[in-house]
This record gives sequence, C-alpha cells and structure tokens, in this order.
Amino acid sequence: MLIRLGLAEWFVANNVTIMKAFFTSIGNLVGLISAGTTTQLAIDSTQADIIKGLGFGESLVMLILTALLAIIIIICGFFIIYTVYFRFLKILIIVPLGAIACSTMAGNRMVSHTMATYCKYFLSCVFEAVTMALAIVVCNAFINAGLPAFTGSYADWAQTLIYLCEMTFTIAMTVGSVKGAQTLTSKAFGL
Repeated sequence: MLIRLGLAEWFVANNVTIMKAFFTSIGNLVGLISAGTTTQLAIDSTQADIIKGLGFGESLVMLILTALLAIIIIICGFFIIYTVYFRFLKILIIVPLGAIACSTMAGNRMVSHTMATYCKYFLSCVFEAVTMALAIVVCNAFINAGLPAFTGSYADWAQTLIYLCEMTFTIAMTVGSVKGAQTLTSKAFGL
C-alpha cells in the first residue's frame, strides 16, 4: 500500500512532465509520417489546357459542376478544421484531469481503475493525431495519383470532369477518415 501511495504521489507530481513527453513523441511521429513536406494541390496542366479549349456549352456545364464541387470541397475543409480543433480542445480539457486520475492509483482496486481508464483514454486521444495525419497523407497520395487508366478513350472534357469528381470524392473520403480517427484508434487500442 505504501509503494502504491509513493507511486501515486510521483505520478501526481510529474503528471505534466509525463504528458509533455507523450506530446513530444506523438509530435515527432506525426512529423515522420508527413516527412516534413506539404502537398500542393493543383489542377494538372493537361486538364487546365483542356478547360481553356472548351466550347460554350461544355464550359457552362463545367462551370456549374465545378462551382458545386468547389462548395463541397470548402465544406469538407471546414469539417476537417472543425475536427482537428475539436480534438485539440478535447486534449486541452483532459490534461488537467491527469493529476486527479493519478491520485486514484493509491486507492483500492475499483478506485485505481480510474487511473488505468484515464491513461487509456489519454493515449487514445493523443494517438488520434497520428491516425489523422496518416489518413491525410494516404488521401493526398490518392489525389496525386491522377486519372485511372480506363479514362484514356473518353473525351477530354469528360476526363477533366472525372478528375475533378475524383478529387472531390477523395477529399470527402479524407473527411470521413479524419472524423473516424477516434473510433479507429479506440478499436486499435482495445478501448
């Protein structure tokens, strides 16, 4: 019992230091996943030339669809930003509770279970950042992959339309992956 009390006191006293170490490790892991580079999304020059050479009817259809797809992409961007800020806020809220959770380590079996549950949840919240970064990197690779091979026989404007729809779908898939990071991480850790 005295050992558990001493460990609980040490965990309460060094709670912030331990959490800083986890934040640093996770930050380094996210940096390794993204390799310190950012991906610039731009329409392929071939697709841009095709758009410039469209007739009036085709360009009108393309303009309407592009405006619709742009609105979808902007909404998806807001969802990603909201999700990232919500995760950040969740971490900011649970960090101060660490000292209280660590103090329960010296209690009986049911009370000390509070610390184990808190530590699992804290790790799950922190590793969500890694899962979100991995989802964004994988989806960026999908976006930069270009058109599928079966579109080679399609008209040029149809290829451009497929390219824009594929980009929009991939961005929507990125939003789903980022929003599902909590569930995926919790299941991976068995929570």
